[in-house]
Amino acid sequence: MMFFWKRRMAGIGILVLSFVLFFALAAWAEGEKTLSQYRISGTEWEKITAGRTETNEELLEALAFNGYDLFYDDETDEWYYSLIEGHPHAQDPYVTFRPIKDNVQVAFETSQITREMLEQDENIKILVYTGTQYHQTTLHCTSLPLMEVTLGDGTTDMSVILFDNRKQAANRLVESDALIHARGGMTRNYPKAGLRISLQQDSVGGSLRKNSRSLLGMRQDEDWILYAAYNDQERVRNVFCSALWYDSCAGHNLFGIQNGMEYRFVELFVNHRYWGLYALGYPIDEKQLGVSKDRKGYSEGCVFKKNSHEKCEWDKKLRHQFPIVGYEIKSTVEDETKAWELLAGFYDKQEDASCPEEIYRLVDVDNVIDVYLFLNLIQGKDNWSKNIFTTFRMYEGEYKAFYTPWDMDISWGNIYDDRVEANYIAPYGYDVKEHKNILDHSALGRLYELGDETLDQKILARYRKLRKDAWSEEKLLAMLEKYEKEIYDSGAYVRDCKRWPESTKQNAALKLSVLKQYVSKRLEIMDAYMEQTHGAADD
Repeated sequence: MMFFWKRRMAGIGILVLSFVLFFALAAWAEGEKTLSQYRISGTEWEKITAGRTETNEELLEALAFNGYDLFYDDETDEWYYSLIEGHPHAQDPYVTFRPIKDNVQVAFETSQITREMLEQDENIKILVYTGTQYHQTTLHCTSLPLMEVTLGDGTTDMSVILFDNRKQAANRLVESDALIHARGGMTRNYPKAGLRISLQQDSVGGSLRKNSRSLLGMRQDEDWILYAAYNDQERVRNVFCSALWYDSCAGHNLFGIQNGMEYRFVELFVNHRYWGLYALGYPIDEKQLGVSKDRKGYSEGCVFKKNSHEKCEWDKKLRHQFPIVGYEIKSTVEDETKAWELLAGFYDKQEDASCPEEIYRLVDVDNVIDVYLFLNLIQGKDNWSKNIFTTFRMYEGEYKAFYTPWDMDISWGNIYDDRVEANYIAPYGYDVKEHKNILDHSALGRLYELGDETLDQKILARYRKLRKDAWSEEKLLAMLEKYEKEIYDSGAYVRDCKRWPESTKQNAALKLSVLKQYVSKRLEIMDAYMEQTHGAADD
């Protein structure tokens, strides 16, 4: 049995252990009871409250279900319970609690937690009382993992705790010190901002070192991000697109690496305040992109992130002014000037190429084709000349480039508008020809200019292969149904919209039905467009 107090305190490990042992023994001596056994009728509820004085004073220090403490919102006086997947007592959990005063009792208005209650965020009332006082509080239930970050004073006392409710979780509870800061460009100005987390732990001498952990079944890492999806009405686009790329295209490159990322949905607390629905993931970085380091710790390849829409790629004068506008170096380089020269020289060679073979030596064309097809499919308007990584790695004695898309919230009909409330789904009758076909900074346009007669055939063959398997309508809709269960059937979407009423949102009852229809229509239009544009390869 484990108790984690509502307000955590440092430097009292022995005292905490004593309390844990004491209350574990107390619970054993009394015999644990389940939620249904603590349930009382409305008549009993009224009888208890009628004979006592209501108080706003807290009477509980901790409340635990099935041996794990509930998360708590200090401001709203609400408890949050994450049902452990597959647990025999998930819906009728064993209840234990740590009282602040003597003779404290608890009671619940319901006997079992149902799936319908989760989906509607139907709160459960809790009655905490003594012989003379009573206090009424509320319980929320979810099927998602719960996570809390403590920011302290903004520079110290930062920490992370994650409750992993998955059936296969190796560690149910993960705790770590951390460095935490806001992330994102424009989105960091939203009231619900994204976060960047660097896990740390004490080392010999009192200094901090990296604390690499696997979270929710993802890779072992110390660097993590929390994506807020504040401006996405369904909260799934970036997660959906990242997973689609990861599953279908990320491993399809000359280097045999997985150049994509994963996310898992969680409900987040910040400084003991419920903060809403987030997606936990790891960043795209040189580690993920397979860029190795030499003995001095410097990258032997180089990673660049495109962070604005400036089109310096096609302006030779502009791209030789370092640092190159619109790019930032995302790998550990010994000489930044040489790194910029590598990027500028890459575009010089692409521009000056005299035959398709020279372009093939510069880029992984299979990867470039995948990016072209993928961004057209998802309508990644914000990724044509921005929000993409360019990675250089050695291949057969030369640097070769490949691309990785990221931050794909402006997709599947979402149109960017600088008014927060104006992100919306475009009408079904859009004209796909209005969208660009070739990445501004990709090599495909140059290959066409140089007369590559095999390109259409390669593009169409790859597209048809993807559509038969990874991009089939059945698989895409199955992915959305999974997210629908996670986000909507857990009640998290309803809670998130209540927590952030000014966020972009839709009628929760629709779930992902509108997006599913949009995806189906998009596949139909994409099929026709690809056959029309590249079908000459079959002639």
